[in-house]
Amino acid sequence: MMEYEPCSSCGGKVVDGEPHFIPLGTDSVLKIIDQECKGCGAVIIGEHQKTEIIKNRKAHDRLVEIMTNREKK
Repeated sequence: MMEYEPCSSCGGKVVDGEPHFIPLGTDSVLKIIDQECKGCGAVIIGEHQKTEIIKNRKAHDRLVEIMTNREKK
């Protein structure tokens, strides 16, 4: 696990947050992991942001299905 500088706003501990996913094209998903402050809850988007493109049609279609169902509620 990587250690980050303390939060510039509150001095709290900064950790990797939960991954977020964005569908790309018809068979790919972009996985994004930002850093979050445990103290104030700020999300830090910067040089330590992690991204990965996942080429998987089934995962892409499932993500689109989940996003579509959320919009209907």
